[in-house]
Amino acid sequence: MSTTTTSQVLPFKLEADEKFNGENWASWEMLMIAEGGPHGLVNYWENKVSPQPPNLLPLPATGLTSLTPLDHEYTQCESAALSSIIRNVTDPFGFGLDPRGKAHEAWNKLQTEYGAHSDIIRKRREDILRATKFQDGEKVTGDGGHVEKMRRLLKEANDAGAGIKSEIFATILIDSFPKSWDPVVSTLHGEKDIIKIIACLSAHGDRVAGRGGRPTSSTSTDLSNQALHASITALAQQIQGLNTTYRRDQKPSNGKSHEANDHCKGIGHTIEECWKVGGGKQGQYPPWWKGKRDAPLPSSSANLAQSTVTIDPITAMVQVVAKGMMRTLWH
Repeated sequence: MSTTTTSQVLPFKLEADEKFNGENWASWEMLMIAEGGPHGLVNYWENKVSPQPPNLLPLPATGLTSLTPLDHEYTQCESAALSSIIRNVTDPFGFGLDPRGKAHEAWNKLQTEYGAHSDIIRKRREDILRATKFQDGEKVTGDGGHVEKMRRLLKEANDAGAGIKSEIFATILIDSFPKSWDPVVSTLHGEKDIIKIIACLSAHGDRVAGRGGRPTSSTSTDLSNQALHASITALAQQIQGLNTTYRRDQKPSNGKSHEANDHCKGIGHTIEECWKVGGGKQGQYPPWWKGKRDAPLPSSSANLAQSTVTIDPITAMVQVVAKGMMRTLWH
């Protein structure tokens, strides 16, 4: 029997997202060895330890990494080794682990059933990562964003043993964006700083999203301009016909059906429409008038009359409609 005791070995526990889940053997094995190695537990998992037979003579304690510990040391470390496996898998019974068995039996079962298939899982996870593409309308960064999704898939692939480093992930991330992003993406090839890459992609994503849902791409603007020009052209053609009809209707004919004007003895217009001296439109001669233009314009209405002569109501309507269409396009 021993007169001294060894340091107490306790089972350890990984973070919840680091536990073995059936598809992360590579990363789980690495973490388990890193945690269990300093305490000598790896030797128990690999069945390299054999306890010393009982001895009546006092024996000194052995070290934590001893392959021939004393009997009571072996019992303590074996229990800690098995508990460390069971505590660090998501479903011990689902994986077929026996809490009353040996540590090396539990380790060997997981290694045989899941470690041997890790290459298949690794390839599948890596393929999923590379096949994931950014979708229009998706956020670039933030909760539920494209970058967050890609980082999660990267971890899953690396947990399965892909070993994708930051530089490779940067290329995969850039290539996940569509061709419409080429003006921005093309400037990022060769950039090794993943933080800068994500910042540039995020900034462009905000520009694409626009403010208040307005389209911001040059393609959308060009299409809107083409539609506006087509509408104005069609409207102008209609207005041209209306102008012809309007001017024809404004010019009086020699028919006897037109009302006589006692003010100037003219035919076809009333005193309110008369352009002679004292008439309602003194000095405001119509475009078709061929006679003398000797009636002066009243000083208070000179500017208004000039506008009335040069711009008829139909033309004014065209200008108003066109301005309204432009405001609709850009607002």
